[in-house]
Amino acid sequence: MDTEEAIREIEALGLPAIFKEIQKGVVHPVLYVCCEKPFSYYDYDIDSEPANWVPLWETNGEAIVAYDKLEGKYIRYYYEDSPNQYECLGQNYQQFLTRFFYDLVSMGLWEELDTLSRVFGYAHMDEFRKIIERFQDEDRRQALSQLINRIS
Repeated sequence: MDTEEAIREIEALGLPAIFKEIQKGVVHPVLYVCCEKPFSYYDYDIDSEPANWVPLWETNGEAIVAYDKLEGKYIRYYYEDSPNQYECLGQNYQQFLTRFFYDLVSMGLWEELDTLSRVFGYAHMDEFRKIIERFQDEDRRQALSQLINRIS
């Protein structure tokens, strides 16, 4: 898969325009720390070719965040691992975004949450914010896990 094919797949999935922009190297300044245009992904020789993966962005040249068309879920895969050792980020788009926004909060990136939620089409920002503001540490992780489980 190359950039143009990834863009076609992103369009076919009906994902927001920000994913196409990332593929073209146009990244919102807040996202520079975690969402880069995939470069290494296209160069890696991954054993069992993940032809069913649609790359969404790369992080630090060491991991790809992708949609697995075969499994119907969002994943993060570290290039040093075997292809079947990936982390599930969500069984659907809204679960994936909940996890992604939690990662942003964990990195201290609070300021742009509302703007990014509109750009990504995140439908649960009010409930997400309540959890983030009300809970800390393990209680927060547990409350967010419950939110993710309620999103179907």
